[in-house]
Parts: sequence; C-alpha cells; structure tokens
Amino acid sequence: MLHDRRVPELIAQAVRRLSTSGVRLERGLSDEEVSRVQDRFTFAFGPEHREFLQEVARAHLARVPILVPVFSHRYLASDPRFEPSPVFSVHQSDIIFYGDNLLDYIAHEFRLPPLHPSDRTHVPFWSDVANGAENRDL
Repeated sequence: MLHDRRVPELIAQAVRRLSTSGVRLERGLSDEEVSRVQDRFTFAFGPEHREFLQEVARAHLARVPILVPVFSHRYLASDPRFEPSPVFSVHQSDIIFYGDNLLDYIAHEFRLPPLHPSDRTHVPFWSDVANGAENRDL
C-alpha cells in the first residue's frame, strides 16, 4: 500500500525541498484541527494530503483573513482592518470581486441602482486571487 511505505518519505522530501529553497515552514495542523476541518466541510483528506497539511499548511492558512457569508456564495472579510471590505464571490476555486463595498454589492446583486463604486480595500490573499494571482504568487 502506498501510504504504508512511500507517503511519509514523499512528504519528508517535499518538506525538505521547500525548506532548502527558502520557504519558511511552521508547525502544521494537529489531528484535532484536521478532524475539525473534515467535519465542518464533510469530506476526508487523503493520507498524503493530510500529512502534508499537518507538516506545512497551518502557518499559511493562519494568515488568510476569514470571510463571512453575506448571501449565497458572496462574502465579506470579517477583520475590521479591511473595512470597507469588498464583497467576494467565492464558488469552489473561482474567486472574483462582486462589489467594491457592501452598498456597491447590494446595487449590483439585486439590481438596485445606482452602483456605488469606490477604491477597493485590499484583503490579503482574497484580493490577490480575485486579481488573478497564481498559486506561486500567494
């Protein structure tokens, strides 16, 4: 079975490769944290993915601002540092801006003119993805 023999070595090699290329790695997810994610989103990580997350993902995910739902798959950043938050449309891996702010979103989503565009507040990670950043840029 792949998991019994090769997965731990593959994970170790991946971690070494990241470390030697200058990527700073911190403590990964605990078993309890992985279980909470799986329970919350009703799926299970494969063994390789789970082990990798436990090695390296926690530090990166901790820096991503939390989004809270507004309506359907539209979200605002929960952190007051990013007010007024743009409204993001998040559907699977498709992330776009759906309003420069809450009022602009309401006008756009529900067709209640006029639109209320403004300078968009930059929300780390989410704005980068919505602006087209690639994985290597995040």
